[in-house]
Amino acid sequence: MINLQNPSIYLSSPRNFNDPFDSYVCAEIETFIKLYLLKILKQKGYVSAKKKENNITEKEYWDIYYSLSKEDSKLNLNYPNRTSFYSTLFNICASKSDKFNKILTKIRLDAQNEYSRKIYDIRNIQYKICCFSNFKDENELLENSTMWSHYVDNHRGFCVKYKPDFEILKNKEEILCGLFPITYTSSIPKISERELIKLNYNNGKLVLNKPVLKTTLKTLTTKSKFWNYEKEWRLIIGEQYSECILNNTISFLPVEAIYLGCRIEANLKKNLILFSENTGIKIYQTKQSEEKFNLNAIPQNIKTLKDDNFFLN
Repeated sequence: MINLQNPSIYLSSPRNFNDPFDSYVCAEIETFIKLYLLKILKQKGYVSAKKKENNITEKEYWDIYYSLSKEDSKLNLNYPNRTSFYSTLFNICASKSDKFNKILTKIRLDAQNEYSRKIYDIRNIQYKICCFSNFKDENELLENSTMWSHYVDNHRGFCVKYKPDFEILKNKEEILCGLFPITYTSSIPKISERELIKLNYNNGKLVLNKPVLKTTLKTLTTKSKFWNYEKEWRLIIGEQYSECILNNTISFLPVEAIYLGCRIEANLKKNLILFSENTGIKIYQTKQSEEKFNLNAIPQNIKTLKDDNFFLN
């Protein structure tokens, strides 16, 4: 009710969404480890022309480079005798000293730790999100019983229709720049392992480059194809617009209509109808159709409230 009266909307963290794959930032860890290993071997001077038990040769370096990790399996198919990354590394390690094998093991563990730290920090970027459905008309809203069950508390809540009058908003720029349609697909967007390797920390904070930011935003606007019945759009507010948010709420569009669930509790219905009488907002009670698997919408006012014996003095 507070958000209706302001008018405003509540913004959530994607970490609280019901779908664990929602906004799920990730990369392919095997390829990351391979690239990290190659980077450190070069930096530490462990690559040389001659074969020694405490380094790798240039040929062994390129054998690792062209080995088959999950994301790089199609890289340069003409390279001879390609094997999987871990098989290649195992064969190389067999001819090295125990000391050098410990070095290689430490590098791989460091790679896993860096991957986990960077992915964790990216997943915890402070985005605030509010979700909407973009139905073409009232009929589509009333036919989508799955949405009413999932997001309207099994029909015990209510649905709000907003008037798309963006010109009256003081924070018009922030709202319009933050609205995105959801893409429904079968594949999770992934951050490039090479771009993830490049990221550095500044005063303990991970600094994101444009490719990683772009993919991160893509994960916020991509969901499994099985959620496509939602017809979802999202308002995504980043840290740069945090001054617009107060107690996780932001000023939003005026309410055009309210649709009450067919199982709505009596006192909540009464309060919403009284609210609509004071504001001129249209309000409808949904009822189950006796002919189809959809709802019917019946206009409500003080008179219908009294007629239904819900009005309490």
